Amino acid sequence: MGQLVRFRRHHRTAPPRSRGRRFPAVLPMYALVGIGLIGALVFGVPRSVFIDRDCADFATQSEAQAFFRSEGAGDPHRLDADGDGRACELNGR
Repeated sequence: MGQLVRFRRHHRTAPPRSRGRRFPAVLPMYALVGIGLIGALVFGVPRSVFIDRDCADFATQSEAQAFFRSEGAGDPHRLDADGDGRACELNGR
């Protein structure tokens, strides 16, 4: 009758793995961390981080006033709205 012919599949569902792979998949992450550390050494690490404080962050006016005095010259937090040296005096707390 007829001859039975077997066909072999020559395709794979996934690409073959490279056997000569030397570097792990996380190498780009390590490279970015290394670049960050070199940048910190060259440009320096920030000494402090500025956290903006508002009058609502303080329970009382005296607490706000103590913080205002501890910050030194200037009013970067804008706690003294009218510039008279008293912080958060409009809150009334």
